[in-house]
Amino acid sequence: MGTARRPGRARRAAALACLWLAAAVPPAAADAEKGRAALEKGDYKTALVELNRDAKAGDAGAMFILGQLYAEGKGVKADHKVAFQWMERAARLDHALAQSSLAMFYSEGIGTARDDAKSLEWGRKAADAGVLTAQFIMGVRYNNGVGVARDAAEAVRWWTRAAERGFIRAQVALASVLSQRAGAGAASPEQASADRVEAAKWLIVAGAERLPGAEKMLPELKAKMTEAEVEAAEKQAGEWRPPVAPQ
Repeated sequence: MGTARRPGRARRAAALACLWLAAAVPPAAADAEKGRAALEKGDYKTALVELNRDAKAGDAGAMFILGQLYAEGKGVKADHKVAFQWMERAARLDHALAQSSLAMFYSEGIGTARDDAKSLEWGRKAADAGVLTAQFIMGVRYNNGVGVARDAAEAVRWWTRAAERGFIRAQVALASVLSQRAGAGAASPEQASADRVEAAKWLIVAGAERLPGAEKMLPELKAKMTEAEVEAAEKQAGEWRPPVAPQ
C-alpha cells in the first residue's frame, strides 16, 4: 500500500457520475408520494409544496428529492447551499442515496467546503448500505489512492461487491485489475490463471465488446489464455445471474 494522493480529473469524473446516477433514483426510493406524482407530471409548483411539507415532517425521501431539485435547478433557482442542506439532513436519516450524493458534494465542494475526509466517510456509509455507484467509487478510491492509501485488495473487494450485483462499470474495472495482476508476475501460476479466468468472465458478463473503450479488452486477454481457461471463463459467465432484487 502507498500514501494517499490528491485526486485529478478521474476523481472529478467519478464524483460527477455519482450525482448523475444517484439522480436516476427509482420511484420506490422515495416516500414522498404526492410530491413525486406531481414531479412525474412536470408540476413543480405542487411538487415543491408537497415535498417541503413531507421534508419538514421528517421524510428523508422528500429531503433527498429537494436536494436534487436545488442542485439541478429544476422548478427552483439552483442553490447548491440549500441542496447541500437537504442532502445532509436526508443522509443523517440514513437515506443511502443522499449519503452517496453528500459524499460527492464534499468531494467537489458543492454547497460546502471541500472535505476529503467527510467525502470518504459518507461515501463509505453509502457503499456499506449497498449503493452501487458508491461501491464502484470506493473501488476507484482504493485503486488510485484518492483520499486513502492505495490498496489493490480493497479495490477488488469493492468492485467485486458491485460487479456481483450487475454493475457493469465495476465488472469492467474488476476485470482490468485482475488481468493486470495476472500479468504482473507476482502471483503463482495457479493464481494468475484464476485471475485470467475471473477477468474474462466479467468481461463476457459485461458485454465489454460493445462498450466504448473496452472493446479490445476481451480479445487481448483471450490471446494470453489457454483454451481451458477460455472455456472455464465462458462457462462461468454463462452460469452467472444477477441477484434477484427483494420485492
